[in-house]
Amino acid sequence: NVAVDLMKKVTYDEVLTNEMKSSIKTMALVGAVVGQIGFGSIADMIGRRRVFIMTCSMVIFGAVMSATVQNTSGSFGIFSQLTFWRFILGVGIGGEYPLSASITSESSQSQDVVRNLAMVFSMQGIGTILCSLVLVTVTNTMGDNYDTQWRLALGLGAVPMACSFYFRWKMHETSWANEINKPLLLHEDSTTEYSSPSYSIIAYFREGLAFVWQTVQTHWWALLGTAGSWFVLDVVFYANGLFSGQVTTAMGLSTSTRGEASAALILQCIALPGYMCTILFIDRIGPSNLQLIGFVATAFFFLLLAVLQPYLLQVPPLYIILYGLTFFFQNFGANATTYIIPSIIYPTNHRATCHGISAAWGKMGAIVGAEVFLYLQNSFCRGDNCTDDATAEQKNNGLRVVFSVCGALSIFGFFWSYFLVKNVNGPLLEVSNSEEEAEDMESKKGASGSLRTQSSEVHY
Repeated sequence: NVAVDLMKKVTYDEVLTNEMKSSIKTMALVGAVVGQIGFGSIADMIGRRRVFIMTCSMVIFGAVMSATVQNTSGSFGIFSQLTFWRFILGVGIGGEYPLSASITSESSQSQDVVRNLAMVFSMQGIGTILCSLVLVTVTNTMGDNYDTQWRLALGLGAVPMACSFYFRWKMHETSWANEINKPLLLHEDSTTEYSSPSYSIIAYFREGLAFVWQTVQTHWWALLGTAGSWFVLDVVFYANGLFSGQVTTAMGLSTSTRGEASAALILQCIALPGYMCTILFIDRIGPSNLQLIGFVATAFFFLLLAVLQPYLLQVPPLYIILYGLTFFFQNFGANATTYIIPSIIYPTNHRATCHGISAAWGKMGAIVGAEVFLYLQNSFCRGDNCTDDATAEQKNNGLRVVFSVCGALSIFGFFWSYFLVKNVNGPLLEVSNSEEEAEDMESKKGASGSLRTQSSEVHY
């Protein structure tokens, strides 16, 4: 939000239209869908380590190129370039979801799996804090040099990934390799390995699609629960984040880009303890119960904001605390558990694919939410478009509708999770070398040819 507002202050050859602003904001989400499904399935086929290095490289490259786009005339101007590189960045970020979850799950002792996953996911909170700090710093120290401000804000996203590259390069393959300890053969009657240059890219792509389809057929009911609940969460979570600027403006806290950056930092500081509480209490509460609690609490605060918004406008500190609590209970709730649960309920040989599919549905929910909530937020303005001359009352009425829909969707997420998400509360048991599971998975190879199965699975 802040980066786009900074771009608006600079005159470029390409015009920054509302449609272009929407594309810049959502294209990373579109790329994430591609990366989550694509890199997730590839990681189940060829292993975690190499794909983890690929995703890291794409994030670094996408962030650097986003920050160095050029002001050119023609059809592929500066904002069109930025949209493209945001997509590339999103593909890399998308791959991080299934890879980080699978590697953490497979590298942890059974009694530590859930807490370790929560700790890995909590780094998202640290990242958002650092993002806000960068924005506050550049907007308060660089005067009116808006072009450099937004470029630094986007480019510095490559730094954390660059720091992790060496450690990814040196890491060993996870337990995936213990079970699938040979290079993957794409067909049982073939001696050609997946890495052989003689094997056509089209055939390799076809093999990957067959593997994904086999995975969906095998785990469709569990995917309905994990993907569906993640979809509902991200409709609310990401769309709410995209409109946080309008909310803080309504509070009177972000009448400038500097104020918007400061307000974003305040919100993230309120939300951060949610990640910490997840780490501390998830083993005691259980992932499934925590997901239900998070949806209920989020619904309560959104509906409270919808009802009390006219009065809260007179008390901005209370307004921002209540709004921040919606993020707190998403982080101490479904935002964490939708990441954790797919990491522990699927077998190793399908874990990254299933996690990637679930996460991809979440990002599709974010895309849908951004478009739908944009319409709802503008629904009280002339022509369903709140321009700068729209009254505060028109904009605030739109926000009340957004809050109400977020509350209703959170209630729906509670019931979806209650009936469809596998109950994973209770003591963790390690089940290894299950001949019955191995035989069952062997019978389901089908189109996947010689894709080897993993016979160990972590259950609650």
